[in-house]
Amino acid sequence: MRIACLLIACLAACGGSPAPAPAAPQPPTVAAPAAPPAAAAPVDCADVCTSYGLCYEEHYDKDFRGGGVCVSRCEEMSAAEQREWADKINTASSSQKCASLFD
Repeated sequence: MRIACLLIACLAACGGSPAPAPAAPQPPTVAAPAAPPAAAAPVDCADVCTSYGLCYEEHYDKDFRGGGVCVSRCEEMSAAEQREWADKINTASSSQKCASLFD
């Protein structure tokens, strides 16, 4: 016991300080809600029909004359149908697979 008291006295004299107080607990972080997926840009029926027409001319080797009808039919589709149709045409025309649209 005497040794313990001497040790404490020695530490106090040598500048020993008590252990620092534990840091206050931090509140849990709350993650921000995930952003909703970005809405796809609306389909430009005229542009898609132009791509369709170019594929038609490449495949059949003759002029495409259904541009007005193509745009009208595209505009009558729902947004989801337009997106699906446009993706199909854009994929075929950009990968040199226009024939897949007419088979």
